[in-house]
Amino acid sequence: MSVIDLGLVADERDSPAEKVRPRLRFGVFRRVLGAAAAALCVLSLTGSALPESHGPRDLWSVAFEGNGNTFTVGPDMVYVQGGPDHKLTAYGARDGAVRWTTTKLGEEALIAVDSGVVLVRAAEETAADNNDSGIREVSGETIATDAVTGRELWRRPGEASAAGGGRVLFIEWNEDHTTIRTMHVIRLNDGTPLWSQPGGGATTWRTGDTLAATDRLATISSRGQVRIRDMTSGRVVATAMVPWVSRDEEGDSSNIVHLDGHTMYVENVKQGEGNMSAYDTETMRRKWRLAERSYGGRFYPCGALLCIDQPEGVSGFDRNTGARLWRISGSPIGTPLSHGGVLVASDDGGSQHSVIDTATGKRLGDTGSGTLVGNPFAREKALYVLTPVFQPRGHMAVNKIEDTGRVVLRGAIGPIDQTTCQNGGELLFCVTPDGRLAVTDVG
Repeated sequence: MSVIDLGLVADERDSPAEKVRPRLRFGVFRRVLGAAAAALCVLSLTGSALPESHGPRDLWSVAFEGNGNTFTVGPDMVYVQGGPDHKLTAYGARDGAVRWTTTKLGEEALIAVDSGVVLVRAAEETAADNNDSGIREVSGETIATDAVTGRELWRRPGEASAAGGGRVLFIEWNEDHTTIRTMHVIRLNDGTPLWSQPGGGATTWRTGDTLAATDRLATISSRGQVRIRDMTSGRVVATAMVPWVSRDEEGDSSNIVHLDGHTMYVENVKQGEGNMSAYDTETMRRKWRLAERSYGGRFYPCGALLCIDQPEGVSGFDRNTGARLWRISGSPIGTPLSHGGVLVASDDGGSQHSVIDTATGKRLGDTGSGTLVGNPFAREKALYVLTPVFQPRGHMAVNKIEDTGRVVLRGAIGPIDQTTCQNGGELLFCVTPDGRLAVTDVG
């Protein structure tokens, strides 16, 4: 879910409306917008927020029951799965028109959208006790579907992950799901095999994620034996032994690996004490080492720097030397922004949040408190902060965070459950208290 809670405490006296409200008439909306702006001023949330030429517009809604229903936002589409037959339906994001539907996915499907393809990890899932990751879910089958037409492109047994560059990585485990037996890479749009390699005793793996692009695949054994492979060919680029904490260690102990381009970051935590190292994936030469640990394994690229969330605050480090360039005290959680900035809590106990220029560590602007709605799969999408207003009861003020750090008041929406919202750029997709998925234009 692409929602990050910023410490909002809602008014328990507010009672949600029973249905999604129709598009507001101009006179009504003017009163709503005025009330929202007044509430924000009283709460000192967004003193610099400025209203623009139009407010949020309700576009459409569809029934969305609880008990396992899910939805995933993709480019120009939204995919909803649920009901007794676990039906997956694709709707046009702006008009709500049904583009296609299928019931061939099974229960508890996990849906991802990548490069025009819907990847569904479906069928049965079993819990596996992995050497380095603890309890892990293993998918029984993966189905690839054309995102626009719903046409099935391919399906095959096994656990799949989109690996960037139009490729999909399949991991085949041994009988007890503790060691990688074989790795397969196939083409995303047609399922054509590209390469296969034995696991070589590896117990965990890592490739790029939604924030850090890379064409490298790292596999690591339970003793810290690392093999770096080229994702295009499967060729082994470099090997090395790195410090690795055994899962037999007591207390707070773990290993966390991230790949960003041609740099691999390894964090080792042993009984609460941690350190972090950076390696050049082309040679596995260590670039630097810090006698520090992150908060919850959170470290990520932010502009030209590496940001590390730590108990005492968010810090920015030089990627090449490991030198700390700045630290923002306050909340240990930062959120990287599309323009290279980072959003962190201020020093006042978390009631205010600020946009930080990662090049200098200076504050660009304050967003106020509320619920941040981002999109971890598309960082270029706009960011919004949702804050409750007193009138109309149950509604939310929508503020857009611009790249400059300025916060712009868009107006009021609702009633919705802000913790369910997903971000589609100019659109917000939120579940209402009466069980509907409501789509609102807030661009």
